[in-house]
Amino acid sequence: MDGTKPDVEYAGGYSAALLALGALLLIGGLEMRFSLVQGTKDDPAMAFVSSILYLLGGASLVVSLLRWLRARAALPATAALSWVLIASFPFGTMLWAYWFFSVRLKERMAPDQLNRSWFNGTVALFVLSLLAVDTALFSRWMRQTGPDAGLFAVFEGGAWIVAAILLALAFFGSTRAFAVTSSDRPPSSSAR
Repeated sequence: MDGTKPDVEYAGGYSAALLALGALLLIGGLEMRFSLVQGTKDDPAMAFVSSILYLLGGASLVVSLLRWLRARAALPATAALSWVLIASFPFGTMLWAYWFFSVRLKERMAPDQLNRSWFNGTVALFVLSLLAVDTALFSRWMRQTGPDAGLFAVFEGGAWIVAAILLALAFFGSTRAFAVTSSDRPPSSSAR
């Protein structure tokens, strides 16, 4: 391991499938948001659903890009997105099954290269950041349709802040998700 990127061979087919799914979800969100069907263009419910499609599509494109760049955050972000995509029936569910039964096994790192607790924590932070964005989108929808717009505006702003913090922590956590090799360790004090 060179210290900057995980020493793992990425499954190119999964990256391409993520790219295709991301484009499909973004196109679906655009179609839903800017639909020419009478009465649906300004409907807050349609805006909410299209925002969820944008979220999943954008996340799929970002993870595909991270995998293409072979960034440290790619493996935990892939795991997190794959678990979130299980709810995106039918294509996201099929992609999750492909990841769970094939890709995850091929991209598994050697135990000496992976700090399992940091990796799982980073995956959890990525999932929580996606849920915080979803909370912000839901708060926006409730602000547009609910009776107490001011309260939901506060919730929306707070959820965006929490999502940004969680995402930053996840990216910084991904640098520790991989074990330090013996050549990277500082000399111990007992060696003096």
